[in-house]
Amino acid sequence: MMQLKHHSDEELIALFVNQDEQEAFTLLYQRYLPFVIGICMKYLKNKEDSEDVALQIFQKLYEKILKEQATIQTFKFWLYTVT
Repeated sequence: MMQLKHHSDEELIALFVNQDEQEAFTLLYQRYLPFVIGICMKYLKNKEDSEDVALQIFQKLYEKILKEQATIQTFKFWLYTVT
């Protein structure tokens, strides 16, 4: 995973989609889990619920990225919209 750490979000998405690189998705998860929890906190006002929903979002993202890779311009913006 150390080799992937310096890749951009878009490079990680390409690796995940085109080469079935699971570590790339894991790295995106690690990078953005706090971001998604923060968005959830804004709406749910409860940390435990926000963490649960964030995990559910990432489970759905796994499939969604595979289907929508071509439409993802900026991952963080896309992730915010999906969340």
